[in-house]
Amino acid sequence: MKKILAILSIFMFLAVGVFAGPDRIVNLTVTNRMGNSIGFNWNVPYGAISNDVRISTNAINTPNWNSAERLDYLDAAWTPGKTQFVTVIDLTTNTTYFVAVKTQGTNGWSIMSNLAKVTTGGDTATVTLEWRPSVSTNAAGYNVYHGTSLGGPYGDKTIVGNTTTATIDKLIWGKPYFFVATTVDTAGNESGFSNETEYAPGKQ
Repeated sequence: MKKILAILSIFMFLAVGVFAGPDRIVNLTVTNRMGNSIGFNWNVPYGAISNDVRISTNAINTPNWNSAERLDYLDAAWTPGKTQFVTVIDLTTNTTYFVAVKTQGTNGWSIMSNLAKVTTGGDTATVTLEWRPSVSTNAAGYNVYHGTSLGGPYGDKTIVGNTTTATIDKLIWGKPYFFVATTVDTAGNESGFSNETEYAPGKQ
Protein backbone atom coordinates (compact mmCIF):
# COMPACT_ATOMS: atom_id res chain seq x y z
CA MET A 1 0.00 0.00 0.00
CA LYS A 2 2.82 2.40 0.88
CA LYS A 3 4.49 1.58 -2.43
CA ILE A 4 1.32 2.43 -4.35
CA LEU A 5 0.93 5.71 -2.46
CA ALA A 6 4.56 6.58 -3.17
CA ILE A 7 4.08 5.95 -6.90
CA LEU A 8 0.92 8.07 -6.90
CA SER A 9 2.76 10.87 -5.11
CA ILE A 10 5.55 10.82 -7.71
CA PHE A 11 2.98 10.86 -10.52
CA MET A 12 1.15 13.82 -8.99
CA PHE A 13 4.43 15.68 -8.50
CA LEU A 14 5.42 15.14 -12.15
CA ALA A 15 1.97 16.17 -13.35
CA VAL A 16 2.07 19.38 -11.34
CA GLY A 17 5.59 20.07 -12.59
CA VAL A 18 4.54 19.71 -16.22
CA PHE A 19 1.47 21.96 -15.98
CA ALA A 20 2.71 24.49 -13.44
CA GLY A 21 3.60 27.12 -16.05
CA PRO A 22 1.41 30.07 -17.07
CA ASP A 23 -1.86 29.46 -18.91
CA ARG A 24 -1.60 28.52 -22.58
CA ILE A 25 -1.82 31.44 -25.03
CA VAL A 26 -4.86 30.88 -27.25
CA ASN A 27 -5.09 34.21 -29.10
CA LEU A 28 -1.78 34.52 -30.96
CA THR A 29 -2.84 36.68 -33.91
CA VAL A 30 -1.18 38.12 -37.01
CA THR A 31 -1.78 41.88 -37.02
CA ASN A 32 -0.04 43.08 -40.17
CA ARG A 33 2.11 42.04 -43.10
CA MET A 34 4.43 44.45 -44.87
CA GLY A 35 6.69 42.92 -47.53
CA ASN A 36 9.24 40.79 -45.72
CA SER A 37 8.06 41.64 -42.20
CA ILE A 38 5.11 40.47 -40.11
CA GLY A 39 3.53 41.71 -36.91
CA PHE A 40 1.59 39.67 -34.37
CA ASN A 41 0.36 39.89 -30.80
CA TRP A 42 -1.04 37.91 -27.88
CA ASN A 43 -2.41 38.49 -24.40
CA VAL A 44 0.32 37.93 -21.82
CA PRO A 45 -0.86 35.28 -19.30
CA TYR A 46 -0.62 35.94 -15.60
CA GLY A 47 2.58 34.61 -14.08
CA ALA A 48 4.58 34.96 -17.32
CA ILE A 49 8.11 36.32 -16.86
CA SER A 50 9.67 35.39 -20.22
CA ASN A 51 8.78 34.15 -23.71
CA ASP A 52 9.99 31.51 -26.08
CA VAL A 53 8.86 32.63 -29.56
CA ARG A 54 9.45 30.24 -32.45
CA ILE A 55 9.12 30.72 -36.21
CA SER A 56 9.43 28.19 -39.02
CA THR A 57 8.40 27.55 -42.61
CA ASN A 58 7.01 24.23 -41.35
CA ALA A 59 4.00 23.88 -39.06
CA ILE A 60 5.27 23.95 -35.46
CA ASN A 61 4.18 21.33 -32.95
CA THR A 62 5.47 19.87 -29.70
CA PRO A 63 7.74 17.21 -31.28
CA ASN A 64 9.52 19.65 -33.62
CA TRP A 65 9.48 22.68 -31.26
CA ASN A 66 13.25 22.76 -30.75
CA SER A 67 13.94 22.60 -34.50
CA ALA A 68 12.02 25.86 -35.12
CA GLU A 69 14.05 29.08 -35.01
CA ARG A 70 13.92 30.83 -31.65
CA LEU A 71 13.51 34.61 -31.76
CA ASP A 72 15.50 35.24 -28.60
CA TYR A 73 15.26 39.02 -28.90
CA LEU A 74 11.57 38.58 -27.99
CA ASP A 75 12.31 36.71 -24.74
CA ALA A 76 11.14 39.56 -22.49
CA ALA A 77 7.48 39.18 -21.51
CA TRP A 78 5.36 42.29 -21.14
CA THR A 79 3.10 43.00 -18.16
CA PRO A 80 0.73 40.07 -17.52
CA GLY A 81 -2.81 40.83 -18.63
CA LYS A 82 -1.59 43.24 -21.34
CA THR A 83 -1.32 42.64 -25.09
CA GLN A 84 2.24 42.08 -26.33
CA PHE A 85 2.94 43.38 -29.85
CA VAL A 86 5.99 42.24 -31.82
CA THR A 87 7.37 42.61 -35.35
CA VAL A 88 9.63 40.16 -37.15
CA ILE A 89 11.67 41.64 -40.02
CA ASP A 90 14.00 40.47 -42.80
CA LEU A 91 11.98 37.37 -43.68
CA THR A 92 11.91 35.83 -47.16
CA THR A 93 9.27 37.43 -49.39
CA ASN A 94 6.33 35.39 -50.70
CA THR A 95 6.93 32.68 -48.10
CA THR A 96 4.55 31.06 -45.60
CA TYR A 97 5.66 31.15 -41.96
CA PHE A 98 4.28 29.59 -38.78
CA VAL A 99 4.68 31.23 -35.37
CA ALA A 100 4.05 29.83 -31.87
CA VAL A 101 4.82 31.00 -28.32
CA LYS A 102 5.44 29.50 -24.91
CA THR A 103 5.76 31.56 -21.72
CA GLN A 104 7.76 30.79 -18.60
CA GLY A 105 6.65 31.35 -15.03
CA THR A 106 8.41 30.76 -11.73
CA ASN A 107 7.30 27.12 -11.74
CA GLY A 108 7.87 26.18 -15.36
CA TRP A 109 6.79 26.67 -18.95
CA SER A 110 3.34 26.84 -20.47
CA ILE A 111 2.32 24.49 -23.23
CA MET A 112 2.56 25.75 -26.82
CA SER A 113 0.17 28.48 -27.97
CA ASN A 114 -2.18 28.25 -30.89
CA LEU A 115 -0.32 28.27 -34.21
CA ALA A 116 -0.35 31.47 -36.28
CA LYS A 117 0.19 31.26 -40.04
CA VAL A 118 1.07 34.10 -42.42
CA THR A 119 2.51 34.51 -45.92
CA THR A 120 4.88 37.40 -46.47
CA GLY A 121 4.33 39.77 -49.36
CA GLY A 122 6.52 40.71 -52.28
CA ASP A 123 9.13 43.44 -52.31
CA THR A 124 6.42 45.90 -53.38
CA ALA A 125 2.65 45.95 -53.01
CA THR A 126 -0.34 46.40 -55.32
CA VAL A 127 -3.83 47.82 -54.81
CA THR A 128 -6.96 47.44 -56.92
CA LEU A 129 -9.32 50.42 -57.08
CA GLU A 130 -12.95 50.28 -58.16
CA TRP A 131 -15.50 53.06 -58.75
CA ARG A 132 -19.00 53.66 -60.09
CA PRO A 133 -19.17 54.55 -63.80
CA SER A 134 -19.59 58.16 -64.84
CA VAL A 135 -23.16 59.33 -65.52
CA SER A 136 -21.90 61.27 -68.56
CA THR A 137 -23.32 59.91 -71.83
CA ASN A 138 -20.07 60.53 -73.73
CA ALA A 139 -17.61 59.09 -71.18
CA ALA A 140 -14.92 57.14 -73.03
CA GLY A 141 -12.54 56.15 -70.27
CA TYR A 142 -10.82 57.01 -67.01
CA ASN A 143 -7.47 58.03 -65.62
CA VAL A 144 -6.20 57.33 -62.10
CA TYR A 145 -3.65 59.55 -60.37
CA HIS A 146 -1.79 58.89 -57.14
CA GLY A 147 0.80 60.53 -54.93
CA THR A 148 2.12 60.44 -51.39
CA SER A 149 0.70 63.73 -50.10
CA LEU A 150 -2.82 64.35 -48.84
CA GLY A 151 -4.62 66.55 -51.37
CA GLY A 152 -1.89 66.15 -54.01
CA PRO A 153 0.09 66.70 -56.01
CA TYR A 154 -0.54 63.38 -57.75
CA GLY A 155 2.62 62.68 -59.68
CA ASP A 156 1.74 59.27 -61.13
CA LYS A 157 -0.90 58.79 -63.83
CA THR A 158 -2.44 55.52 -65.00
CA ILE A 159 -4.54 55.52 -68.19
CA VAL A 160 -7.26 53.03 -67.38
CA GLY A 161 -9.45 52.97 -70.49
CA ASN A 162 -13.17 52.24 -70.52
CA THR A 163 -13.32 50.15 -67.35
CA THR A 164 -14.11 50.99 -63.73
CA THR A 165 -11.25 49.13 -62.05
CA ALA A 166 -7.52 49.76 -61.97
CA THR A 167 -4.62 47.89 -60.38
CA ILE A 168 -1.69 50.03 -59.26
CA ASP A 169 1.60 48.27 -58.51
CA LYS A 170 5.10 49.02 -57.21
CA LEU A 171 3.81 50.58 -53.99
CA ILE A 172 6.09 50.65 -50.96
CA TRP A 173 4.91 48.69 -47.93
CA GLY A 174 3.67 50.84 -45.06
CA LYS A 175 3.78 54.08 -47.04
CA PRO A 176 0.49 56.02 -47.44
CA TYR A 177 -0.73 56.75 -50.96
CA PHE A 178 -3.57 59.02 -52.10
CA PHE A 179 -5.65 58.26 -55.19
CA VAL A 180 -8.09 60.22 -57.38
CA ALA A 181 -9.77 59.44 -60.72
CA THR A 182 -10.94 61.47 -63.69
CA THR A 183 -13.33 60.79 -66.56
CA VAL A 184 -12.23 61.29 -70.18
CA ASP A 185 -14.88 61.95 -72.85
CA THR A 186 -14.90 61.00 -76.54
CA ALA A 187 -13.23 64.28 -77.46
CA GLY A 188 -10.36 63.69 -75.04
CA ASN A 189 -11.54 66.23 -72.48
CA GLU A 190 -10.81 65.29 -68.88
CA SER A 191 -12.98 65.98 -65.83
CA GLY A 192 -11.79 67.33 -62.52
CA PHE A 193 -10.53 65.00 -59.81
CA SER A 194 -12.87 62.67 -57.97
CA ASN A 195 -12.92 62.37 -54.21
CA GLU A 196 -9.61 61.22 -52.78
CA THR A 197 -9.03 57.81 -51.21
CA GLU A 198 -6.03 56.69 -49.14
CA TYR A 199 -4.28 53.35 -48.93
CA ALA A 200 -1.15 52.29 -47.03
CA PRO A 201 -0.06 48.76 -48.00
CA GLY A 202 0.17 46.39 -45.06
CA LYS A 203 -1.48 48.69 -42.53
CA GLN A 204 -4.85 47.77 -41.03
